[in-house]
Amino acid sequence: MPIKGKKKIYLNLLEKINFYHCCKLITTQNMKNFKNFRSQNPVFLLQLELSDNNISGSLETLAEKCANLTYLNLSGNKFKELSTLEALQNLKNLKSLDLFNCEITTLEDYRESIFELLPQVTYLDGFDAEDNEAPDSEIIVKKKKKTC
Repeated sequence: MPIKGKKKIYLNLLEKINFYHCCKLITTQNMKNFKNFRSQNPVFLLQLELSDNNISGSLETLAEKCANLTYLNLSGNKFKELSTLEALQNLKNLKSLDLFNCEITTLEDYRESIFELLPQVTYLDGFDAEDNEAPDSEIIVKKKKKTC
């Protein structure tokens, strides 16, 4: 199902901004619509908020089209297995990943496994591999959710 109206306009703005809060815009069903971005134009998106969107996979296109991400918030989604996050290995600049409140966080050795899978990530859920909290300059201040 194609994205219509305001939602399509918001997706087209992704090429022009550094921070975008998707406000429940991306779901597992329409994650494939990331493929509609013009592939010849790189997306200079650095920070992306996709929390609470019921996403459970399909991150390949996100990793391809948003290759410059340094911060990605996927908290509150439906990730259950490490294999669903393998596509994020292609995000070479990713320094901060938030998976708080995802089912995957209940796995044994969750943090160690994520840091091993994604060695480019410095902060997972706001803490580094030694459980040191990210400095204020590294923490993204969560903005109020806007309604789309």
